[in-house]
Amino acid sequence: MTKQMSKSAKNELIQVLKGRYHISMKKEKSRILDEFIALTKYHRKHAIRLLSERLEMVNRNAPPMVSRNTLVMVSRNASAAVNRSAPMGEEGVPF
Repeated sequence: MTKQMSKSAKNELIQVLKGRYHISMKKEKSRILDEFIALTKYHRKHAIRLLSERLEMVNRNAPPMVSRNTLVMVSRNASAAVNRSAPMGEEGVPF
């Protein structure tokens, strides 16, 4: 009877090994992968993808990153639209 690792234990192991995996040379990466696969029973390619992810946690529900240039363009377009449709005060400034 084989015991399976809990999901939380696997996640902890992934976080610990990621740091070592990123700074290792090819032979060491191969050894880390062999140990990881033996413990988790994951497919080798899946293990590589897990250990190769960025070190910080990625929020998959977060909106995509937007460049500063895109934000400037959107801001200018929005302010131009407001200026065209907004009622003007005495000095030509929107209320």
